[in-house]
Amino acid sequence: MQNKFTGDVGDFGKFGLLRFLTGAVDPGDREPNPRLGVVWYLVPDECERGDGRHIEYLARTLQNSERFRDCDPDLWEALHRLVRHERNARCVRQIERAEVLPGAVFYNPRLMFEPYMLRPMRAELRRLWLTGARLATADANLVFLDPDNGLADHRKKLRRDGPKFTYLSDLREFWDCGKSLVVYHHLGMGAPADEQIDGVAARISDALAQHPEVVALRYHRGTARVFFVIAQDDAAGRIVRARANRFLQTCWNQHFTGGQ
Repeated sequence: MQNKFTGDVGDFGKFGLLRFLTGAVDPGDREPNPRLGVVWYLVPDECERGDGRHIEYLARTLQNSERFRDCDPDLWEALHRLVRHERNARCVRQIERAEVLPGAVFYNPRLMFEPYMLRPMRAELRRLWLTGARLATADANLVFLDPDNGLADHRKKLRRDGPKFTYLSDLREFWDCGKSLVVYHHLGMGAPADEQIDGVAARISDALAQHPEVVALRYHRGTARVFFVIAQDDAAGRIVRARANRFLQTCWNQHFTGGQ
């Protein structure tokens, strides 16, 4: 995650899904709501790139109202205020202060490797960062992992760009503590989207105890991305799994599909 992305069309889908899973909007049931923990994987903004400019959806037009705002009016209005009217630079702390995700707990320290850091230093820094993330989300039963680029092979972990990814070992840290998970993943160009999604979902399931079902929700706005929902076999997890499947039966189905 980079601060400059805050409030763009990718955030609209991201927060819309999380709000539905946690009952911030009426999900159509009366089940108790899971408590959300958000791990931002915050890295420095890359100033040379134009990402984060996808905010046209926040213009007050009839088309945007029907296509975006009607999916979650409170969310759309909150992001509209944040992007269009806030004087401060866009950042994840604005999301936290605006209570876009009511009741959530957040972990927002930056994760970055300085050029002088050798591999042992990088490994220790990352270990401490992940321990902090696990402690910060101790009271949550649903944890959202929001890396800049998604899930990667463990061999990337200590490279210079390693902080931009999450890893199966990260997922296990939270899963083994009994947390259900939502994981962001950016799709690449090397293979068809459905092939990539099936491959990542299989890797996740194989890496976690009990080999859970992985629900893939592909978001079709902005860059090609998918959210993997992995629910524990407990009361909170069953609520998350049912809501993830029901999500595609709402007006959000114009923006999301089940992995295709």
